Amino acid sequence: MAKKVPILDLNLIHPHETRKRKFVCVECGLSYNLKDYRVLFDNRKISYFVEEAKPQIRICHDCLLSFAAKKKEEMGAPKLYVRLDIGDEEVILNFS
Repeated sequence: MAKKVPILDLNLIHPHETRKRKFVCVECGLSYNLKDYRVLFDNRKISYFVEEAKPQIRICHDCLLSFAAKKKEEMGAPKLYVRLDIGDEEVILNFS
């Protein structure tokens, strides 16, 4: 029987629907306050994601690949799916 591929669920932090005041990426340390994040998000310059299992972990869009690679290595899995919930749709990334 084939092994089940682990899935990492990440949700978009929409700046117009959150009460968080500061956003800091755990990978690169990039941080913005809510006002600046709203402006950058609206102009499609940056997005932050939160890990569903650990809501205190936030990742910027630039660090998604390195974060997923690190998670895959931590799990010791040959393959990892990353499911991005971006509001009205869902995107699944395959890391082999």
